[in-house]
Order: sequence, then C-alpha cells, then structure tokens
Amino acid sequence: MKLKLIYILLFLLSKLPLTVLYTIAKILKFTNTHILKYRKNIVNKNIRKTFPMLREREEEKLINTFYTHFFNTIVEIIKSINIEQSVLRKRVTIKNIDLLEKYLKRNKPIILIGSHYANWEWIMLRISLIQNIKLSAIYKPIKHKEINEILLRLRTKFGAKLIPLNRWKNFLLKARNKPNTYFFLSDQVPEKNYNSVRCNFLNQSTLFHKGAEKTAKLLNAKTFYIDVQKIYKSSTISKESEGFYMIEFKELDDEKLTIDYVNNLEKTILRKPAHWLWSHNRWKR
Repeated sequence: MKLKLIYILLFLLSKLPLTVLYTIAKILKFTNTHILKYRKNIVNKNIRKTFPMLREREEEKLINTFYTHFFNTIVEIIKSINIEQSVLRKRVTIKNIDLLEKYLKRNKPIILIGSHYANWEWIMLRISLIQNIKLSAIYKPIKHKEINEILLRLRTKFGAKLIPLNRWKNFLLKARNKPNTYFFLSDQVPEKNYNSVRCNFLNQSTLFHKGAEKTAKLLNAKTFYIDVQKIYKSSTISKESEGFYMIEFKELDDEKLTIDYVNNLEKTILRKPAHWLWSHNRWKR
C-alpha cells in the first residue's frame, strides 16, 4: 500500500512538464539551502579536499551550482516515469553510436563503464534504446524497499535487465557465451578492499571497484568508458535549455582497465565539476 501511494504521487508529478518540475527543483534547492542542508558537510569536505586552492567565493559558487544540478537531476529522474522514447532520444544524444553498433553487429560482449555524473539514470535509459542492444546492469538493492522497487521499474522500462549483486556471478556464468552488453557505475566506494584497487583520484588516495575489469577478462569483452556532457541549449523559439546531455563512448585499455577508467572519469569531472555526485561519501575508506 505504501509503495502504491508513493508511486502514484511520483507518477502524478512525472506528468508535469519539465519546465514546471525545474521550478519545483528551485523550491527544493531553496528549502535545502536554508533548512534541510542535505549532506552539506560531506559536500563541503569532498570539494575542499579535491580543490584545496579554491578561494572561498569560488568554493561557494561550485557548491551552489552542484545543488542546482542535483535537484534538477532529482526531478528529471521523476520525469523518467512518464518520459517517452522520442523525448529521451532528443534530450540524450550519442555522439559516436556507430562505434558501439560496430561491435554489436559482431555479437561481441561489451562492457560500458559510467559514473554518477550528469543524469546517470537517463544515460542508462538512453543506452537501453540502442537498436539490438541487450543491456544488463548490476545493482545493489537499497534499504528503502519502496524506493528500490520504484528505481527498478524506472531502470528497466526500456528493456534493460537489472541483476542484484548477490546473483551477479551466477548470471555471468550463464550469460558468458551470449552477446550481452553490461552496464557498470564504478565510482562508488567498494565494500571490500580485496576486490579493489587504490588510485590517485582528484588529489586523494581512492579505492575503486575491479568488478568491471574482472568481468571484462572473464567474458573477453570490449570495454568503453561512457563520457557524458551536460549541454545547455539557448533558443529564442524554445524556453528549454536544461536537461540535455551528450554521450561519447571511449575505448578503454584492456590491460589497465580500472586505471584507464579512473583517468577518464577524472577528466570528465574536472571539465564540469558541479555535475558529479559530491554528496556521496566517496572517501570513507
């Protein structure tokens, strides 16, 4: 019953135009700035350690821009409940889709490695729409069962399969000879040190999962980094300028996959720092 009520509320919100949802995002941000202060200490700490040379005014500007992007992303994810394929194709474009299609035609296993940058939910949904792709993604169920169920519905609405972490190994063993495409978000903190590698990332010693690298070796898969840019459009005809993204697939070095991914991710973040998820407690280990 609780799940249905939450879903109905989110469903009704998702019916609103994005322009209205962005107004709601502004209200949420204002409330957060003055009352909620969602993970403010973590955001401040992460940004300060990453950019120690920033002046106070520059730091405040970056944090402010991050929260603007964060709440815009929240309402965009809500919009995912009702978003049409044609709208998503318009808002999330793929610069070099032919590169991926080349390997899809060869029926070769593919691994795509992304991050919590820009709107990661829309990125996965858009990739799900690529012709002839069979997309599977690993996920760790969250503690809040209702939200977890809603996210599962969102992420699988265009055909992707979500495999819980505790079933991933068995899934891979059964699918290893199939031409699947596997989607990873690899910028979260690893739970166990032995399945990770320590890298220099954003001026800090940082642990990264090796799950994608191990999967690539097991499947002899072709690997790509998902580079994403948030694009701001200005038009005298349309008021829409927010909520546009561009994906570019970049081939990764199979011999040093995790390190190559980390280097690419750092470049993406430094290009537009405010679009990464700074509210995640990334350096707790």
